[in-house]
Amino acid sequence: MTNSELSKRNQEFIFHLTKLLSQSKSFNDEKTNSTIAELQEKLLTGQKTGKTARQLFGTPTEYFQDLTDPKAAAARRKKLAQQGHHQAAASSAADARRPKITEQLFEYSFWTEFLDTAWTLLIMFSAMYALTAALGTSSKKVQGVGLVSLFVLSIVAGAVYVFATRVLSPDPSKKERRPVWQRILLLLLALAALFIVFTAATLLPAVINPALSALWLFIIAIVSGVSYYFWRKQSSLPKGILIIGSLATNATLQYRQKYPKAKKARNKK
Repeated sequence: MTNSELSKRNQEFIFHLTKLLSQSKSFNDEKTNSTIAELQEKLLTGQKTGKTARQLFGTPTEYFQDLTDPKAAAARRKKLAQQGHHQAAASSAADARRPKITEQLFEYSFWTEFLDTAWTLLIMFSAMYALTAALGTSSKKVQGVGLVSLFVLSIVAGAVYVFATRVLSPDPSKKERRPVWQRILLLLLALAALFIVFTAATLLPAVINPALSALWLFIIAIVSGVSYYFWRKQSSLPKGILIIGSLATNATLQYRQKYPKAKKARNKK
């Protein structure tokens, strides 16, 4: 059999392998010729099914190692297989962490996301404070948690959370992002506003901000949860608790896919 029956790539494989075998002390001319002849038959058979030498044997250097040191070659292949398994597992884990939705943060208005987030936080805060009050032994009412402060905390925290998420997340429809210093400044201002407003709400007199017992907190949690459930059924937002987190993740992924080479915005005045 001649090399002319092989494809150009397979011929190149034979050429480089022959050169390596001729330099090896383990192969004399007779052994080299018999090895090459056997290899040609295998390559020709592989060609009929569309397989190349690289697909069958790897690179010429790798196949040379298989011929000269089978044990070391087997260890190398085992190590590569393990690396491939770990990479596949890491890829699967990354896929599992990705949100199962396709919508992204900036497809919805601030007010829609704010309403969903604040409503969810009201349910969570009232349920949490209710459990705290029910399990407490010193008082049936949670110190510092009143009717007004509970709703103020939920509303302001919801607004700050959505605002901060929209500031920090890239908009896939816009290549340019806010400078880093602007994002940090806006985030700090939002957190300061949350602290100031909630502190002011807790300092209101009991006449305006009556303390709530565990029973009333449970009632607020249940009523808020039921009303939220019915609102959510007709809402355009994807299903999920605090779905804004998944929407923000999708916005970031879509931005990176759309602008893979986009540079981070430089600080500007």
